Amino acid sequence: MTVLLVPYYMPLASKHKLSRQGISSQHESPSWIFENERELVQLLDKKNEIEEQINEVCEKIPQGMYAHGTDKIHSEHFSVSYTPPKKIMQFDSKAFRIENEYLCSSHFRTKQR
Repeated sequence: MTVLLVPYYMPLASKHKLSRQGISSQHESPSWIFENERELVQLLDKKNEIEEQINEVCEKIPQGMYAHGTDKIHSEHFSVSYTPPKKIMQFDSKAFRIENEYLCSSHFRTKQR
């Protein structure tokens, strides 16, 4: 059996007020669904909080590696490689063609494929 769960809310760190979105007044939902819904909302909030904490720790790792001049770390559970951002020069051929149309047209070769 497959169960598709579509939440109607955006999880927040604050407490939620559960509403009966999408439920018509003719068909009342059984009370047990709201108990499960409250539990699910709490678990999803905890999951989001943990994911935020994981992201914070993951951001600290490359910062520490940069500060200590390390580009690779191997531990019992992880291998991390860090390449600091670099500035590179890149030739903008489109802009060059537009600005120097005559020069470009004289250097094109025709090839048959």
